[in-house]
Amino acid sequence: METMPVELRVLGYAALLQFVQFMLMAVLVNIQLGPAYTAGPRDRQRQAEGVAGRLLRAFNNHFEALALLLSRCWWSCWVKLRHR
Repeated sequence: METMPVELRVLGYAALLQFVQFMLMAVLVNIQLGPAYTAGPRDRQRQAEGVAGRLLRAFNNHFEALALLLSRCWWSCWVKLRHR
């Protein structure tokens, strides 16, 4: 029985972390800015501050890094499958 490649395991953990970050960020930003702003039009720009703002930036940074990790995992799995 073959084990799951390390790259796929790391990708799974990264996706789980992304989900947890999204939930924390969404709750705190919604508390800070209010549902009327977060669900309404963005006619006037407001920024989340404090912990909510930090979580928003961390979520955006992790989302960009997740795209790079996904391409690395795809390439690694393709190479492994091709050389069987």
